[in-house]
Amino acid sequence: MGLLMMGCSNSAYWISWIITGVVFSALMSILMYVVGCAFQFSIFVNSPFYVIFLMIFSVSVAELAISFFMLSVIHNQSTAYTISYTFILVSVINTMAIMDSSVLYKLFYNQDMPEWSLYFRMIFELLPSFHFNKLFCDVTRVTCFHMSFEGMLWVPGRTWETEDFFREVKGQFMTKDRYMIPSMYSSMIKII
Repeated sequence: MGLLMMGCSNSAYWISWIITGVVFSALMSILMYVVGCAFQFSIFVNSPFYVIFLMIFSVSVAELAISFFMLSVIHNQSTAYTISYTFILVSVINTMAIMDSSVLYKLFYNQDMPEWSLYFRMIFELLPSFHFNKLFCDVTRVTCFHMSFEGMLWVPGRTWETEDFFREVKGQFMTKDRYMIPSMYSSMIKII
């Protein structure tokens, strides 16, 4: 309200906050990559910059869009705080619960699960943190040591290749359940 009294239009106000949010998201994405490379984490060392940047930046811009949506819909400050803290709490719990790729893939991409699990996945796909988990698991399954789905073996990571961005992964878990994991590209499209 104060900015309107000073002569600032609504569009200038929102555009300035969008630009600020996108710039901070880009800077944080770059900084996270630099710090990860400085500490020699295998996900950062074995992945090119664009993969890590797109993964972090796209999720942070999606979170930014949700926050702008909430700001425009909710006019009561205490309600806005309650809803935003609830959203953050759900995102943190979601990330902690399904950050392991075997849990994420078994729960959400198992083709032998009942029909209702598809609806469960559709609800989770509304959260940007779910997509971050999926993208992070996709990258770590390629670039880091991980447990094989087919057997109880540790498999070494390798250097990221451009084809990995578009590769769908199909196979069987040790329990003989089939899985089909969509490509990282299709997950990025769902965020947008």
